[in-house]
Amino acid sequence: MKSVLIVLVLFSNLVFAQDILTDGYIILKGTQDTLKGQIQDENWEINPNKIVFQNPILTQKTFSLSELEAFGLKTNEHYIVKKVDLDVSPFGSNNLLKNPNILTVKDTLVALRILLKADLSLFYFKDSQNKTHFYYNKNQEFHELINHKYLRIKNGLVYEIQNKMYQTQLEHLFSNSPKSINTKYLNFNIEELIASFIAYNENMGCSTICYTKSKRDVNSYAFRILLGSTVVRQSSYLNHSFLNQIESSRVLQMTPLLGASINIHSKRKHGRVILGLDAWYQRHHINILEKDFKSYQNSFTISPYVKNKILTKNSLKPSFGYGLNLNFNSKPKSNQSKIKIYSEQEFTPFTVFGEAGLEFKKMSLNFRLQSIFFKINPLVQEYTKIAQTLHISTNSRLSSTIYLAYKIR
Repeated sequence: MKSVLIVLVLFSNLVFAQDILTDGYIILKGTQDTLKGQIQDENWEINPNKIVFQNPILTQKTFSLSELEAFGLKTNEHYIVKKVDLDVSPFGSNNLLKNPNILTVKDTLVALRILLKADLSLFYFKDSQNKTHFYYNKNQEFHELINHKYLRIKNGLVYEIQNKMYQTQLEHLFSNSPKSINTKYLNFNIEELIASFIAYNENMGCSTICYTKSKRDVNSYAFRILLGSTVVRQSSYLNHSFLNQIESSRVLQMTPLLGASINIHSKRKHGRVILGLDAWYQRHHINILEKDFKSYQNSFTISPYVKNKILTKNSLKPSFGYGLNLNFNSKPKSNQSKIKIYSEQEFTPFTVFGEAGLEFKKMSLNFRLQSIFFKINPLVQEYTKIAQTLHISTNSRLSSTIYLAYKIR
């Protein structure tokens, strides 16, 4: 069972690496014509240095930055290609230099993401060293906002110094604004810098239609109702003390279940990776007619999980995932009210599961295979009647669940 779950995990990670084509456009170097088509969306954490593009006329082709003027995705994500002076001074605490001077590489060709398009625009760039850069354009030139760190030795001690030059730069840049804009405590992040540039442009008479604010990577939520059944093997045996014989039986028991689910995924990643939490209710019934024995037990299960969905051009979208089941059981009740039931287990340690599903619009059909790797005691019910002992176990090492999910939001 462990190997099955490992295969599911590896396979889900493999399909997550799939190529996703998103509607977009490119503008070739030296032209003003916009070519619309599809761009391979690689979820750029670092600004791209090449683009894979295709349309009905142009077969799939990889373009380097030197061949492009601009490109963008339908998700309101736009880039322009420019040569800029790039601050390459180390910024991570483990790589800082004992040098207050800024290290700059002239005429570096980069793809700048447009955060704000206005009279005074703001651009964003993250390099291969995971360092964040911000640029603004003035008089058709691009200038970097500098946030510099370095080490200083004083009295034998090493200090980390941060020179927030960008605050002074913005103070001078915004100095002609009719209304003052406080830059003294401005942090070096997208949200605060965009807000300050919006304020400046509006103060200078630019209305909100003058700029295009880049959409943030907002998480999306979904709620589902669940209906299905769990299949588990039930074992029982009857021990005749006087006759010194044992009768045993094994049957597959199906238990209906009802539940609800909430999951979250990033719109920027098109819902490929989903984090979710299921809550299930089910009532386990144990009926052995020939022994005149009936019993039931209520169960509540919480299941956190991770799921990877494969995006296809078809309406059917397969998915794979894995997670945990945390089971809470009530005390079992029996029709043998005069007989004491013992060896009860009110909390079952967690089970792990692998899951595969198929989604169609708002509906999905899912199959979940669970295995118990850690078990204290099985859920056992025993009662004695006329020198006979009936032993019943419903907690097997392996069980499966099949369920339908309907998305209500």
